[in-house]
Amino acid sequence: MNPVSQNNSTGSGIQRFIDNSKSNDVLELEGGEYVENITLNKPITLKGKSLVCVIGNSNIVNIESKGVILDNIYIESINPHDICLNIKKDTTPKFIDVFIKGSIQGIHSEEGIWDIPYNALELKLNANIKTKNIIRIFSPVDAKLYIDSDILSINKASIQKGINEIEITIKEIDPNSYVCGELIIETDIGLKRRISVYGTATLSNPTIMGIPKDIPYCMGMQLHTVNC
Repeated sequence: MNPVSQNNSTGSGIQRFIDNSKSNDVLELEGGEYVENITLNKPITLKGKSLVCVIGNSNIVNIESKGVILDNIYIESINPHDICLNIKKDTTPKFIDVFIKGSIQGIHSEEGIWDIPYNALELKLNANIKTKNIIRIFSPVDAKLYIDSDILSINKASIQKGINEIEITIKEIDPNSYVCGELIIETDIGLKRRISVYGTATLSNPTIMGIPKDIPYCMGMQLHTVNC
């Protein structure tokens, strides 16, 4: 059976759309924010025509069938330590441009608590010189790492399970220039997390920010800024 593409009406619920679908359908969702919990219990593709954000408290997206594909979906738990994605054993879903905020249940290699900054992180930028910011995150798994920016660069292409220090280097820029970008963390099964960064270049001297020795790691804390 060939997949059948369907469009939902803007603002209508995703679960109702799923319930009315057939196996192997491709369900195209209008972009926007959907506050609900959904269950996919048949082999279907859920695809955002533009960015689709599904928000809830816990167990927001539940995958109970093989053959499920999520494409261009952002799943956000209001509490970032709650479960946003619950996957039944041996269903092996496929993820394409799926960003998540929260924890995962059902895939052992992906389970665990992430300590990353979920709010945008302000960088210290010094005009006319190359500067470097260092942040620290905790990851429960190994993952790929890259940055979406023409001005910012990072010192590594992956992170390991545990505590990771990431250096973000900023090219020489003019005073009062505004810079923004996103660090993207992608795990082996294709799930992504983002860390937004921003800052404005000043002529002031770089500041040094320390970390108390009795704290094993500081979630997303900017450790220090130095001239390169």
